[in-house]
Amino acid sequence: MNEIENRSVGKGTTDIVGKDLPTMLDLGKICNVALDMGKSCAKKAASGSESLQKKLRKMQKVVFEVEGEAIDGFTARKRILDEKKEKEGSAPGRLAYSIVIRTKFIDTIILVVTRSYPPPPDISVITDWLEDTGVGLINQVVLLGSGLDARPWRLDLHDGVHWFEVDRSEVVTEKQTRLLKAKAAIGSQDRQEPRFPLKVKKWVAVSSDIETLSFLHKLERRGLVVTEPVLWVMEGLLVYLEPEFVPRLLRVLNERCGFGSVLVVSLIMATSDSLRRRKAWKWGCPKNHMEFFRECGWEIVTWIPMSAAYKMFGCRSFRPNNSTPEKEPKFLVARRIE
Repeated sequence: MNEIENRSVGKGTTDIVGKDLPTMLDLGKICNVALDMGKSCAKKAASGSESLQKKLRKMQKVVFEVEGEAIDGFTARKRILDEKKEKEGSAPGRLAYSIVIRTKFIDTIILVVTRSYPPPPDISVITDWLEDTGVGLINQVVLLGSGLDARPWRLDLHDGVHWFEVDRSEVVTEKQTRLLKAKAAIGSQDRQEPRFPLKVKKWVAVSSDIETLSFLHKLERRGLVVTEPVLWVMEGLLVYLEPEFVPRLLRVLNERCGFGSVLVVSLIMATSDSLRRRKAWKWGCPKNHMEFFRECGWEIVTWIPMSAAYKMFGCRSFRPNNSTPEKEPKFLVARRIE
């Protein structure tokens, strides 16, 4: 297993996320345009203009997607103020937010595991397990708790990938509505030229409550082949699930995929102070993470703390990480135990 400690592993890439990301939360605006708008309003609001403060209050209902993160006017203003407080030269690399790093890490795993591009040499520390473990080409990706994720339109995936998403019915309906308004392709039967074409062979959205496990049968009915390898993606999901359900879910996922399947997860540790402060957060990964996932049918091949991910991609945080390595958020990649 590649257990990465808090150390630099290369300069990394300068492209955290694609600039042509369709902004699912703001009817098709491009994220860099939203970023400019947010920063402009935030800088002016910070100057104390009452009229601009009123405009900013109106912006509370306007949601932008900036580098993979949904923000409003108040958040934009706070970011500018935080940026001013940041001491220049305190750490190498450009500033980035944790959700951007999380997005980039999972983007990288998806692209590499689906063989959409070869592993970049500067991040081989999180991808060299592919050759060692004999994991072959994976053409099926399942994103659980997908929300308004835009990867099938943003990432340069190879045209053989079948992309499946699972979320609650109201989320799926809202996403499809906004996709149509954004003129994004949602299937091979689209009649007009889309503004945002699909970059996968097939995109399927399944409406289901994950904790009922009914999504598994729905996925199979919509084309998921459980005898073939699957890349299961859980980004910011497990922390919201009931603690007793998490091991059950992991075991069931092991049973519903073929040889060579892979799991990529972002998670919060059970020792995290944030887990105790946030009422909506329920599950935290135990200290014996290797044993826990192994008992659930998954062997961890990469285990990396957030601080190491920052360094790996050549970035630094807006907010210094004051937590210990044991408490900070983690990413893991695991392979299915046969």
